Amino acid sequence: MSDPDAFDNDDDEDDDVEDEEDTEGEQESPPSNDKNLSVSELLEKAKKAQALDMEKGIERPKIWVCCVCLGDHSDDLNEIVTCDGCSVSVHEGCYGISDSISVSSTVSSSSTEPWFCDACKANVSQPPCELCPNLGYTIFKETEMGRWVHLVCALYIPGVAFSEVDKLSFPTLFEMPYNKWGAKTCSLCEDERYAKTGVCIGCDAGMCREYFHVTCAQREGLLSEVNHGEADQADPYYAHCKLHTDKELIRRRKRNWLALQLHMKQNEADKCGSSREVQDRIQRKLGRYREKYLFNKNNRPTPWYPTQKMPRALSTSASLFRSLLHKTELMGLSTENQHVQPTDVGDIRKKWHIPPAFK
Repeated sequence: MSDPDAFDNDDDEDDDVEDEEDTEGEQESPPSNDKNLSVSELLEKAKKAQALDMEKGIERPKIWVCCVCLGDHSDDLNEIVTCDGCSVSVHEGCYGISDSISVSSTVSSSSTEPWFCDACKANVSQPPCELCPNLGYTIFKETEMGRWVHLVCALYIPGVAFSEVDKLSFPTLFEMPYNKWGAKTCSLCEDERYAKTGVCIGCDAGMCREYFHVTCAQREGLLSEVNHGEADQADPYYAHCKLHTDKELIRRRKRNWLALQLHMKQNEADKCGSSREVQDRIQRKLGRYREKYLFNKNNRPTPWYPTQKMPRALSTSASLFRSLLHKTELMGLSTENQHVQPTDVGDIRKKWHIPPAFK
């Protein structure tokens, strides 16, 4: 997590340069050790490195990362905007924000108009996703039936359609067969109990049998990078497993994902330290957006939905499965002891390193 620019560039004094190189070597951990760390441990390590930089008086420039494509490039045509409610950052093109929404405010006392994501407008904080079991820092879209999904899940899972394609609004899940839920086992889940919940996508390489949740693949740096300028690309949203992805791309994407998580936590802390006037202005604007959201929701046409009841296992819903686990804990039962995987059955998920081939 260290950066050589963090040290003083004094070429005249050899002793200082040697001391700085020794300090840099002590702060940098071997790549093999970082691979064994969990996401929370990596974030904690990044916090300690940042605290050390603050003690030395080193200020690093903030690099905004899009929570959908994990890109850090921002320009006037496709700017990265940050939600003033939950501090999530996203490209305007990735979230479907039109130019009329992102213009400067004419009624606000500030030079820029506060922007809020759909979840903040609906007064919802980190809702459970209908397509994956992961909870955390990313951006959401409300479905036609009032449920919530990660936007990245809706984009990368085949069969999910949008009612308003230009705005990427109101995704519908009815066009996707119900047998997709729980059909495949995620090979990247940190908690194996949720590996059979939600909907998994497969590696785009031919004959590869690796499957994973979209957000799990994003955390591991396996999702494709979407180029909004390429209009002739049939389906830009796909993923590859670790075997079929360039290692340098994986490292860069994982670095951006960790930077995104750290920046969001920093923004939450900075928001608490902002002036009272700024906080009142944001809350005033957020209240207006929520009133407008409720008005539009009440006057929205009733969406189409299938009248025939479709069976679906409760264990495929991550939110219901999480509630059942919580109920088990309240009853004083251990959920870890009940999760037993047979040892005599080979786990195909561990054979991701075997390359596919034709006979």
